[in-house]
Amino acid sequence: MIRVYYLPVSTVDNTAIVSGLDLIHDAILLCTADPLVRKLIMNTTATDHEALISLAESHREPTQAELDLFNSLPPIPPPNPDKLRLQEIVDNPTEAIPQTEVWEAIRILTKLQGIGE
Repeated sequence: MIRVYYLPVSTVDNTAIVSGLDLIHDAILLCTADPLVRKLIMNTTATDHEALISLAESHREPTQAELDLFNSLPPIPPPNPDKLRLQEIVDNPTEAIPQTEVWEAIRILTKLQGIGE
C-alpha cells in the first residue's frame, strides 16, 4: 500500500542521513520545508510499514497528487540475479573467497560483459 512518511534526518560528517535509509526502496524521497525532515512516498509491505512508523515523525495516506507522482515513475526492473550473486560472493566476510566462488564470480563477470554464455 502506498503511504507517506515524514522521516527525521541526522547529519553525520556533513552528510544528511535519513532515518530508515536501509528500508527505503522503489520510492520517492522529497525535501520538506524543515531541513531535518524528509517526505517519503513508498509502496510498503506490512513489515516495511511497521518498521517505518517506528522511525517516522508522522505518517498518513497519500493525496491524489502524491499517488499520481508515485505512479508516474517508470517501472523499476527486478534486480539482476547474477549481480546479486556476485555481490554476495564479494561481500563474503571471510578473509579469502573459496576457489569455487572465485570461478563462479569470473563466470558471472564474463556473462555480464557479454563474453560468456
